[in-house]
Amino acid sequence: RQGKWKLVKLREEAWELYDMEQDRVEMNNLAKKYPLRVKEMAAIWKAWAKRCQVLPGPIFPKSIPAPPGKG
Repeated sequence: RQGKWKLVKLREEAWELYDMEQDRVEMNNLAKKYPLRVKEMAAIWKAWAKRCQVLPGPIFPKSIPAPPGKG
C-alpha cells in the first residue's frame, strides 16, 4: 500500500491496483488506467521481496498426482 493505493497480485496473474478511499471492496481495478503507478509500486515491492528473501514459491500444476495414501 502507498497512501490510498493498494497493489495486489495473485501468483501469475497481472498486478491489480485499487483506490482504497473510493473502492474499499476492491471492485474497480485501476491498473490499466494508472500503469505508471503500477510499475512504480511493483518495483518497490520487488526490491523489498528481494531484500527480505520473500519471493513467491514455485507454482505446481494441478495435474500432479497426490502422494501414495493421500488421494
